[in-house]
Parts: sequence; structure tokens; C-alpha cells
Amino acid sequence: FAIDAKSCVVDLRHFDTNTLYNEVIARMGEVDALFLVAGFGDDADCGPISNDLVRTLTEINYTAPVMIANAFINHLTAWRAESLGHSYLEPWSAIDNSIPFIPVSILLYVPLLPMVAVPAFALSEEKIRTGFWTYVGVIVSSFAIFLLVPMKMTRDGLETGAFEPLFQLLWTIDPPFNTFPSLHVSLATIATLAVWQHDRKLGRWMLIGATVLTLSTFLAKQHFVIDAIGGMALAIVWYRYHYLPRVRLI
Repeated sequence: FAIDAKSCVVDLRHFDTNTLYNEVIARMGEVDALFLVAGFGDDADCGPISNDLVRTLTEINYTAPVMIANAFINHLTAWRAESLGHSYLEPWSAIDNSIPFIPVSILLYVPLLPMVAVPAFALSEEKIRTGFWTYVGVIVSSFAIFLLVPMKMTRDGLETGAFEPLFQLLWTIDPPFNTFPSLHVSLATIATLAVWQHDRKLGRWMLIGATVLTLSTFLAKQHFVIDAIGGMALAIVWYRYHYLPRVRLI
């Protein structure tokens, strides 16, 4: 491509995303594109490989790229917004403005995030595999939208009170950028739909959890209403056209 590209070597088996991000920015400066080349090898790189190495390869080729993309997505969307001559969009609506900020809602928001992992314990191996690729599809689609339509939520002036340490930790991990679509809502929706299709009784509890999680994103000022709508819509599309047709064949 006749492009001046720089590289940074990292062991994808053992790395911290924040440390990697800081090292890359310090060495390369502004990053306007990100290419990940992954591989695995050692001194005895020949013959059949063990199950442990197969698991390592899986983590390298699937888990690590998602983690790295998530670490750099805010930087890339900021660059894209600047290159297009505009800042992040903030789709405040009358409904968003009317929803109060209730700090205690973070106690509902944070504990419910792990619900996206429930399918891994409730579904069959074949459904888990299909669900994994559905998750990947939702995440990749969301990253594409983040780049095309960068949005943010300004949280200036929010009085967090006694929950200040918890909010600071949350906002460090989850900065107020790339809010649309809400990945939390989309993944929770996918998890709920997958479990509902497998076990209606457990699915009802998942539905309650996903509903409370979605409402808490508004009350904790993590997302706009349109973010949740976009997240649910994206999840339904991937469930309807990717997950459901495949699990019906199982």
C-alpha cells in the first residue's frame, strides 16, 4: 500500500490492554489505522500440538483481537471525528434529559454485567459455539458503527456522592465514548434471547435482568435511550439471522 507503518510487538498470551495502548501511543503517536498480525511458535515448532496450545491459539486469534480493538476504538473514533471536521455526536433527547441521575443505580448496573456469560453455563456446547460467533458479530458490527457514527455522553457536573470511587473506576474502564449502540444492552439481549430459546424459565430471569440493566444504563448516565434501542436492534438482527437458523439445525 506504500504506507509508512510502524509495529509494536506484544505477547498476546500475557498483556494488559492499558499498558499496550500507552506503549503504542508513546512510540507511534497518533494512530489512524490498526492492523493485528497474530501467530504462535516456539523452539519446537513442528509436529502435532497439544490441547493446551490449541486453547492458547484460540485465545490469541479470537479473544486478544477483541480486547485490543476495544482498547484502541476510542482513539480511532476520535481521530475519525477530527478528520471529518466534527466532534463526537451527543444525541440528547427530551426523554434523556427527563431521566434523573440516580447514583445508587450503579449497584444494579455493575453486578448485572456478567449476565452476558450465563449462556456459557446454561447452553449445550454446540449452542455455546454458535453464541460465541454471534457475540463476535455483534461486537465487530458495533466497532464499525463506532467508527462511522462516533457518539459520546458528557457527564460533567454529575454528583456521585458516596459512590464516587465506584463511578471513577467504572468511567476509567468504560469512558463516555462510543455509546451507540450500547454493547452492554446488545450482549445482554443476545444472552437473554439465547437462554430463552433454550430454557424459558431461566429466560424469564434473564429478561428481568436485561430490563433492569438497560434501565440502569439510563439512570447511571452510561447511555442514551437511542443507544439502548440500537443495541437491542443489532442483537435481534444477529439473533434472528445468525444464531437462530443455526441452532435450529442442532
